[in-house]
Amino acid sequence: MNHTKDHVVLRDHLVRLLPTKSDLGDRVPIVLTPRDWEILSAIDLHGYLTLEVIDLVYYPSSPPDARPSTRAYHRLHQFWLWGYVERIELPVARVIGGRRPFLYALSLRGLRLLDARSTSHDAPPHRRRIDRTSELFVEHSLTVAAVWANVLALIRPRPITLGDWVADRDLRARQLRVKDHADGRWLPFLPDAYFELHYATGRVQCCLLEVDLGTHSLKAMGRKLRAFELFLAEGRFARTWHRDDFEVLVVAPSEKRLQTITNMARQVVDPTRWDAYLFTTRDTLERSRFAEAEWRCLDGEAFRLLFTDSVNGSHQPKESPKSETR
Repeated sequence: MNHTKDHVVLRDHLVRLLPTKSDLGDRVPIVLTPRDWEILSAIDLHGYLTLEVIDLVYYPSSPPDARPSTRAYHRLHQFWLWGYVERIELPVARVIGGRRPFLYALSLRGLRLLDARSTSHDAPPHRRRIDRTSELFVEHSLTVAAVWANVLALIRPRPITLGDWVADRDLRARQLRVKDHADGRWLPFLPDAYFELHYATGRVQCCLLEVDLGTHSLKAMGRKLRAFELFLAEGRFARTWHRDDFEVLVVAPSEKRLQTITNMARQVVDPTRWDAYLFTTRDTLERSRFAEAEWRCLDGEAFRLLFTDSVNGSHQPKESPKSETR
């Protein structure tokens, strides 16, 4: 690592910014509020969060198309000055110039604060080391976090609550797997996240999230989807989460990649489960677009994410006279 007075260069040219003496002069006395603890816990859950994501979840008074509030910025700035979080800068191509949004990760002090406050008797989960993190991993984590934030914003005005959100590191620690009897291979059950939406009627929408940035081969993606389906068919999902069924949400980097994955998935997933797979592109994760985002099933029908009838589990159709609820 290359260390100077105000920054440390990490792997893949990520930069950890250090407060200068002048910066520290802006510190004000701080007492952590319940919202502060929630923000620190969210950063721990996802590894990295941006100001925009934190603003969307914890400072919801701003309109969907507005810039993040100054309140969110100033609070994160104080977290950084007091050493609760690290401020990370992503590299930018020289010909483009400008600056990308800061990333916020928990510092060692922040981790110790959370661990000291935890009521769990379990050992703290393995935390990511920012000095060993690649830019590609960061982009993947931020995309997962963007789904989480947008889902929370989407359900905020509705009688729906977010139940479990199980991150990839916690799923990996469980070492869940299923045997593919076709070739005798054990396949890991490892989506990028598992979460539940609880409706006021008692309906629970269970979702596996899979974020694809175009870096995995189609063969590897196919094995993942096959593992999902075998895990469900053999009753492992029911025994693990005590739920009957799940949907698979796939976020692709582009329309072209989405079509490629969709064609592959039709070869892996039984047609009776085609309506349980919903696909969208990464650009719909913009805060002003997510509520109206189109999710396409393997049969070509388009829907919005939430159930419109939580009794029978029908998705709300995309506004089209030909669309029908599932």
